[in-house]
Amino acid sequence: MNVKTISPEEATETLQEVYSTLKKNRGKVASLYEAQSLNPQTLKRSVDFNIEVMFGASPLKRYQKEMLAVMVSVFTDCYYSLEHHKEALSSYWKADHRVTSLIEDYSTAEIGRANRALCAYAEALTKNFDGEKVREIVQRMRELGLSDREVLDAATIISYINFQVKMVKGLGVELEPDGGVGYWYD
Repeated sequence: MNVKTISPEEATETLQEVYSTLKKNRGKVASLYEAQSLNPQTLKRSVDFNIEVMFGASPLKRYQKEMLAVMVSVFTDCYYSLEHHKEALSSYWKADHRVTSLIEDYSTAEIGRANRALCAYAEALTKNFDGEKVREIVQRMRELGLSDREVLDAATIISYINFQVKMVKGLGVELEPDGGVGYWYD
């Protein structure tokens, strides 16, 4: 870790409340959140945003949110994020081979055309941004029946996971000793 952290056992006041929220909603505190512990107010907002974006009401299904997070993790080569989100996606799909297939090549994975378009959107927004390509993908998403709200939520998730990846890499966050498994996903 590139910065000092405050563990859940050492936390007081606002930070203790944030860690309690994480334990209540996720079962435990991820290293990414401990890395942000020196600024409890910002961490609180980050956790609240995470819970809203990844678990809040949306026409996107929970597995689709995790699928987008997996794809951003792949496109940014972020091992920490990938391990966390592929564990979550596996808990929904109940088929590790499907997750592996998605990670290897979403364009040939058996995930359906709408999900493939969502993955293409994640790639376009995460890699070398090309506005025309993004417009084409959004049009394709609409043709496949995705609503503008689904496009908005996908863009929010993709952007948020890219932000998290920057935090992981910038702060030198390492995968937890348990491998990032055992969190609650509902």
